[in-house]
Amino acid sequence: MTTTAETMAVRNVQPIAPFAPVAPDSDFDGANQRMVAATVASSAVWTDHNVADPGTTVLEAAAFTLADMHFRVAGAGFASWPAAWPGWLDAADRHWSGVLPEPGDGELTALADALRAVLTTPGRDAEREVAACADRADAESLLSKAPFASVVSDETRAAVVTALRWFTVRRAALEHTDIVADAVAAADEATLDPGERDARAAAEVGASLGLWPEECRALVRRERRRQLRELASHPLTITDPESLEWPDGRTKVWPPHPVQMLTCEPVTDDDYASRARSHPAVGRAWTVRGRLPGIAWNGLPTLTDDEASALPAADPRRFIVEDTTAEAITIVVETAEASPTDGDLRAILAHAVGTEAFNPFNPWRDASGANDPRRLVCDEVGIAPLRVKFVRVNATLLIPPTANRAQVTAAATAAIDTFLASGQSVGTEEPAEQAPLLAGPWPPSPQPTRGWVPGEAIRLSEVVATIVAIPEVLAVKDLAIGREDEENDPDDPLDDTVVWVSGANATLSIPVGHVPRRSIYDCFTTEFLIDGGCDA
Repeated sequence: MTTTAETMAVRNVQPIAPFAPVAPDSDFDGANQRMVAATVASSAVWTDHNVADPGTTVLEAAAFTLADMHFRVAGAGFASWPAAWPGWLDAADRHWSGVLPEPGDGELTALADALRAVLTTPGRDAEREVAACADRADAESLLSKAPFASVVSDETRAAVVTALRWFTVRRAALEHTDIVADAVAAADEATLDPGERDARAAAEVGASLGLWPEECRALVRRERRRQLRELASHPLTITDPESLEWPDGRTKVWPPHPVQMLTCEPVTDDDYASRARSHPAVGRAWTVRGRLPGIAWNGLPTLTDDEASALPAADPRRFIVEDTTAEAITIVVETAEASPTDGDLRAILAHAVGTEAFNPFNPWRDASGANDPRRLVCDEVGIAPLRVKFVRVNATLLIPPTANRAQVTAAATAAIDTFLASGQSVGTEEPAEQAPLLAGPWPPSPQPTRGWVPGEAIRLSEVVATIVAIPEVLAVKDLAIGREDEENDPDDPLDDTVVWVSGANATLSIPVGHVPRRSIYDCFTTEFLIDGGCDA
């Protein structure tokens, strides 16, 4: 298939233009000048700033890397970051073409040694001979014979073939992009089945370029990813993302829009909570702003102001101080154990955001694992157990003369306990569990529908409705609810600091990360309502 003016118009090919960075981004020259100026100002021992100096070379490499990152991020935008970083894929699928062995186990060194020996074999041009092979089987057969057999082992033969074909495949990708794009576009018009669609495109590419089948599939995969990045640069113009997929989860648009990919990695606060809820020890989980008492992002316990002040000035733990206003995220978890240990919390945090909770300063690289890290860049994510804030309920219950005082008081106590545990007052309809509209590679973990939401205030009107739902209770008066804030002496309830509220429309605030539970120091009194009136 050839490129025509019509096909170019359909793809809306944009001319190549120089990158114009917008502050605080910069190009190579700007980044290099700032780095040199900062290094010269901070280092009196470095005096040779000429181009040939190794220090200058290192700075230029760093400046190029920074400028390249600025260029890539500026062109991608937040919505497309899952498309730009396919870290959730298996290692073998992250690059569109062949993947070399990972460093660290000797395989990469063995490959380099074998490749050098093959390329320096006297009288032979291994790269040209492999390029002329009809398929991978022929190429591996070639390297299994003399004179290559003595330098290429069975373990490295497949990787050597991939490396020798590297230039051929990438040259085709760069020089024949139009052929691949046209083949993919024609396949998209012919069928809606993803597997059949890509197979058709690969066959068309193979007929035009004469590459191996696996290489044609790789070029189609490369074009799909290019389309995805291009689509990501355009804002979503629909208001109902669920319309992008059929009820069984199949996408209606191809390539899929990034909003469908955003369910693959944590993006919103609730994504972290959903990951935590998938841990077997967690029942409910929420995310709240701030750094609550618990485990910080690096796996270390959070500190109070006094504990942090006692540490040396250079100790990094000074910066993980408990602060409900900090620009951080805390996953609040309700676990099977009433008092989870630091180790339990650390394991749940690692399950939610990756193993950096155990090894926080491990240098990340693309091959570090399909699901690690899971934390969005710049998010500080810690974890804290769900804590209890005890509240006291004082009220006078108006009951008929035939009622049993002790039974009514016990029923009122049980009703308050049920209300605080469920978070639902009398007459509240049971909410239906909603399945997520879009599902990613991890199983969805929706929040259970019952239970008090941490930090949600207590409305006294709901407490009254809960109590008067008891058949023997005709009315409630003198209702007051108090929050136990400080406990100087656990054995002396009079030593607590209690914050009281009263009034029909009053609310009692609950601290972040806490749920209310009834204190044993509540007080219910009863009065017989003799006339049965409603205004007693």
